[in-house]
Amino acid sequence: MSYDEVIDEAINLIKSFENADLYAVEIGDEDLSINREELQVHEDSTDNFAVGYGLDLSVRDRGEIEDVLDETNNQAINNNEVDIFDYDDFLDAVEEVKRLAEENHEQRLNIFMREHSEELQLPSVGYASILFDVVASDMYSYVEGVANNGVDEDYHSDLTGREKSAIFSMVYNSGYNLFFGKDEDNNIDFNDPYNSTENLRDYIDNKNDDNMEEALKARTRVWYELRYNSSSEAWNEEPGGRGLAKRRYCEGDIFGLFAYDEDEVDTLYDGDELTSEEAGWILEKLRDDDIEKDGVSSIEAIAEHF
Repeated sequence: MSYDEVIDEAINLIKSFENADLYAVEIGDEDLSINREELQVHEDSTDNFAVGYGLDLSVRDRGEIEDVLDETNNQAINNNEVDIFDYDDFLDAVEEVKRLAEENHEQRLNIFMREHSEELQLPSVGYASILFDVVASDMYSYVEGVANNGVDEDYHSDLTGREKSAIFSMVYNSGYNLFFGKDEDNNIDFNDPYNSTENLRDYIDNKNDDNMEEALKARTRVWYELRYNSSSEAWNEEPGGRGLAKRRYCEGDIFGLFAYDEDEVDTLYDGDELTSEEAGWILEKLRDDDIEKDGVSSIEAIAEHF
């Protein structure tokens, strides 16, 4: 189990959605702005603050943030082009931002963030990139959790690099929320897997049993769930829904309607090729005008047609 298994396509997708301006600077498409806004603490959702490529500052306490920055500094020591971060002033400013946000002092918060913008930023683009790797390495365990939590089998080991990468992008964005329900205390309930998780396991079970037809149907449902049905914000036309839907589309593309081996050959099983022509019936079903799609909010409503 390793973050090293995540393909570059997924890493670039995550960075471009978590902080598009910073990513544009990192890849050389843009120059760093004069006030270095790309490196500053920002509000990535209502009352939720982050820095870099999605280091969530609101859910972490000071000690947890310090641990992440210490590890980033340790890795920066081995990089002659990146200076370590003397972060005490940064953490002090972050604590004040969180306090003002919790007390709903919006005007004072905006003034504070503007006046303390230099303290509320990472030291460099290179440091932000190392910080992302530290956070991402820690979060990769969620991929194994999606596959294996709540069951006694190791489904994670049967996932390809592309499949792991698609799931990783989703958990980096939303944790377990797209794969499991919650209990009455609003905690993740690993005994309540969503359709995407159940179908992922069905796909692996049938693939391993060499049951091609059932494996293909289950995989199609996983792909549909990831690509279309995991963005409730888009279905409900909520703010930001279109952006999330675009990300889910990209993650569905990484997961793939077909399974891929390490050589990027269209395959469903080892040694058994599945060509786009052979799988064309899937797309035909999605295009079928006789299947009612308007207002459909779940794959279960059309799954019988696959």
